[in-house]
Amino acid sequence: MPKNLKTKELAQRIDPGYFARSHPMRRWRRIANLVALGAALVWVLGLTAAGEERMFAAGPVSVRHLQWENDCTACHTAEFGSVQDGTCLVCHEVPAHTGAGREEDPGCTSCHREHRGRLTLAIVADSQCNACHEEHDDITLFSNHPDVEADQGDQQLLFSHAAHLNPELKEGPLDCAACHVPDRSGRSFAPIEHEAHCARCHALGYDVDLRQLRAPHGLQPRDLQKHLAAAYVEALRADATLRERSGKRSPVPRGPFEPPEWTEALNTRTAAALRVLLPPAGAGGCLLCHVVADDEAAARGIAQPAIPTDLQPESWFDHAAHRFQKCSSCHDMASNRDAAEVVLPSLASCKNCHKPGGARDSCSTCHHFHR
Repeated sequence: MPKNLKTKELAQRIDPGYFARSHPMRRWRRIANLVALGAALVWVLGLTAAGEERMFAAGPVSVRHLQWENDCTACHTAEFGSVQDGTCLVCHEVPAHTGAGREEDPGCTSCHREHRGRLTLAIVADSQCNACHEEHDDITLFSNHPDVEADQGDQQLLFSHAAHLNPELKEGPLDCAACHVPDRSGRSFAPIEHEAHCARCHALGYDVDLRQLRAPHGLQPRDLQKHLAAAYVEALRADATLRERSGKRSPVPRGPFEPPEWTEALNTRTAAALRVLLPPAGAGGCLLCHVVADDEAAARGIAQPAIPTDLQPESWFDHAAHRFQKCSSCHDMASNRDAAEVVLPSLASCKNCHKPGGARDSCSTCHHFHR
């Protein structure tokens, strides 16, 4: 090429119609594109004819909806339309989500977005919660969440965790699992029952000469008195020599058996047994743990315990997810001496694990509206 050519001279050497000339590479590229487009159309038409709808999905459905993964019309009643609340409510019976300054329900799909993965349907971004709940604007992160409080109220029960965790107990030291047994869900614990958890140490015996006798748990004083009298009658019928035994511990006084004396003896022994089971408050027996009901004080009625099953009804906690942690790492029971004292874990212990890079720390981790 000659040197020192000017720009105009160089431009005159370029064929302005070069792009229109046929070129092997360009032609094969066009053919390849047409073939790929045709194959895609054939594939789509084939899957459609076979009833396969997954190709239209934006992503995998959540675990709870797996049975409808291949049946889009189960939720999308209009083709390529969004899911309506009425469709969700066919299966999910939930209350309206009004409040937080909103007069209308925001709708299911405004918070719960499907086709984002197997486990994310119930997970709601914090920004979605804070968009409506302006009263929580200062709690945009779990790291600045304040400590929680709970009121157990009057449980009508006298109980000390510290006393039951004492390693010097006569029956041996207890641990949390001795009484707190996970329920079927694993999330919470089965109710405490006297026979299953307490009778080992608190057998409710009342006669040192008849150690096999046990008072049933849960009887009010009037019914307990009837049971004691019936138990002594049965004991005397089984062993007639009991009425001839001497001593203050004898169930009936010494002497010949005569119905009037038997009746007096039964009344005496029943009254003595009642004093063992219902002594002054705190002295032992039933009143070691139970309190006298205010409305039945004259009859020394026993108040029905009111042990709460959920101290945080507005939040969600799963003990099964924390089963690898020691109870004492969250609950300070060794110093708990009052049943009315709430021993909730401090949020400082929760924040040790629930933080960026650790366990989930979003609002929906603990707060499930549709619980």
